[in-house]
Amino acid sequence: MKKVKQFSKLLLPVLALGFFTSCSDDDDNPPATAKVSVTHASPGSPAVDIYVDGTKVTATQLSYSNTSGTAGNPYLTVNAGTRNIKVSPNGTLNVIDANVNFMANNSYSVFAYDELGSGTTLRALVLGDDLTAPAAGKAHIRFLHLSPDAPNVDIELARTGASSINLTNIPYVGPTPAANLNVFTPVDAGDYTVSVRAAGTSPVVLSAPLTFTAGKIYTIYARGLLANIGTANGLDASVILHN
Repeated sequence: MKKVKQFSKLLLPVLALGFFTSCSDDDDNPPATAKVSVTHASPGSPAVDIYVDGTKVTATQLSYSNTSGTAGNPYLTVNAGTRNIKVSPNGTLNVIDANVNFMANNSYSVFAYDELGSGTTLRALVLGDDLTAPAAGKAHIRFLHLSPDAPNVDIELARTGASSINLTNIPYVGPTPAANLNVFTPVDAGDYTVSVRAAGTSPVVLSAPLTFTAGKIYTIYARGLLANIGTANGLDASVILHN
């Protein structure tokens, strides 16, 4: 059974906010903006820079298993509208090149995922983030399966003295992500043990304690390769704190 790495070390300040929005010539009419976080979830892929409309916005390259910004504030500001997003390890090979429509005053998470093989590119998952404050005593969570070689999984969130929360038969996101991946689920705040199993089986392949704080919003994502458990690119999990 593999223990998940310390969640608190996962979110690093890697992108420079100032580059994402251009200065307006009319200070009385600033451009409409949106908020965007970027996560590198592709095992074995090099650290990358992010480009928006052809301009590099990384102060430091984003390495595997890390997310832009800081814990509780992973978001970067972009001008609203259709923006061209490129992800590149060297400024010439674009492992992601996608046009994304960001609506004004909305928040988004972008995940670079899958494996980078010879002559191939990564996939980009773009999710809308509902950052509406959870009800009193609640946290909001969602789970993403981004491990390319792992089967469908069952997730159990067990809490002493309470019924477990079970998410069953969750498939790898793959080339055609499901439409409802953006949805957050309300849960009671508190201390949980999160266990991951291959769907329909009993052996636990990932397990870790995790605290959900009242009023907070989280994304938990499985990453890495089942075949490489025990290595830096092995099956593991990370948590993004959105607020």
